[in-house]
Amino acid sequence: MARTYDRNRHRKIYPINRKSAVPAVAPVTTGITMETKSLSFSNSITQTYSFTQTYTSAPIVIATSNSNVNVYIASISTTQVVIRVSEAFTGVVYLQITAS
Repeated sequence: MARTYDRNRHRKIYPINRKSAVPAVAPVTTGITMETKSLSFSNSITQTYSFTQTYTSAPIVIATSNSNVNVYIASISTTQVVIRVSEAFTGVVYLQITAS
């Protein structure tokens, strides 16, 4: 059975203005395709990563780095993603890939 929760408890309502409970059913998520990867850059600007999972459409990719560079996606397809950075650096870029 799906878990129910009260939508009115997501915000602060004082007792004088308290409304009755509004039941809702939490959505059921099944079969989420997701992968994570760390790309090592060694004084370079571009890296290509080929996905290990199979995607029917271009997935959602989030690229971040803890260095002081801008990270962006140059191109994306159902099989690979090309990551670029604003300047050549040596460090790690972290990827989170989720099916769209």
